[in-house]
Amino acid sequence: MRSLLSTILIAVTAFFARPVGADQMVASDTIETFPVGPSPNGMAFDGANVWVTSATGDHITELRASDGALLGSFFAGSAQRKVAFDGTNIWVTNFYDNTVTRLRATDGTLVDTLPVYYGPGHILFDGANIWVSQYNGAAISKLRASDGALLGLFPVGGAPVGLAFDGANIWSANYTTNELIKLRASDGAILGRVPVESPWGLGFDGSKIWSANHDSVTKVAVRGGTVLGTFPMPNTYLDDVAFDGTSVWVAAADFEHSLVRISRRSGRLERAYSLEGMAGGILFDGTSIWVTNLDNDTVSKITRSPQ
Repeated sequence: MRSLLSTILIAVTAFFARPVGADQMVASDTIETFPVGPSPNGMAFDGANVWVTSATGDHITELRASDGALLGSFFAGSAQRKVAFDGTNIWVTNFYDNTVTRLRATDGTLVDTLPVYYGPGHILFDGANIWVSQYNGAAISKLRASDGALLGLFPVGGAPVGLAFDGANIWSANYTTNELIKLRASDGAILGRVPVESPWGLGFDGSKIWSANHDSVTKVAVRGGTVLGTFPMPNTYLDDVAFDGTSVWVAAADFEHSLVRISRRSGRLERAYSLEGMAGGILFDGTSIWVTNLDNDTVSKITRSPQ
């Protein structure tokens, strides 16, 4: 009896532990894949279109969000990392050039190229200003979105990467010092440091900060910075985080599980996807989740139908 029960339990556990690929997805999951520039990395949504950076090229790709149609390819500087939209312009970080480029979203025209501190990587818009993490400079830059003026350079130590905005404060993942750093958006003052192991990408769900780590995801309360849970994931080298209003999505440079969806409430793994290889950037366009596939020059669009 014990042997039979053990066999059943092993079989059930194996079934639910299997990675979920396209063949295991429910009918409501629709995945489409579109070609973009070489080594796609970061993405931004301008309200109608998706912009995709190229880590090894010098052009950014614009796709129509509704159907993935290619709308254009525009010069945006070399070694592009991440990208943000400020309501008018597209901002792109150029890692080795220590610059950010600004393009007009309506037609892709290059507005200007602005110098920043060493190793610009992640970037975000807080409603008025642009924030850039300086991976090689142990600091975070703040630029005025209207004219690109440098408003501040805030030392944080280590190697800051992912950024998130909670409505009042900027959060930065610091990979080498194993912490999240909370800065007041108004003046860059450091308000707190939260210990988290190997954090990289960050996301905000309206009340909590989610940190994508090496092989886990950590949920942190905005008030007080309390760690509410750290949840092991089936994938490794986690990168960006997105929130779709219901679930938290995390992309990873993992060939077997390049994307996972987890419960906002419990951190429980809801579904794992094997897409087109190593994932980098991720975003939610209000309807679908988009993921860059770094090693095959495509992006994937995942759409969930109402259950």
